[in-house]
Amino acid sequence: MAISYVDSSEIKDIYNEYMSITSELNKEINNFFGRLIKIPIETKEWIGKNSAIYFTEVAFEKKQYVNFVKDLRSVGAMMKDNVVSLNDCLTETFKNEKEKGY
Repeated sequence: MAISYVDSSEIKDIYNEYMSITSELNKEINNFFGRLIKIPIETKEWIGKNSAIYFTEVAFEKKQYVNFVKDLRSVGAMMKDNVVSLNDCLTETFKNEKEKGY
């Protein structure tokens, strides 16, 4: 049987970076769509029927992007759970090996 080495602290670092990136993505999406949604209402840079149709679609697309970020963050949460499970498993394994004198 082959021996595999796993660095759970590196996985945790990757998780932290991943979650930081998803937070930044969420912030950028909110800033971007927040600016677009203001156009027909506050800034009035583009008004009229076509504007209303376009920005209704923009609001719908924002929901899709927000859901995408939620999905990414769910993957991150699973990654964190897996690291915790891995650490628990490794801790138990090392404890058992130490007790057996390996």
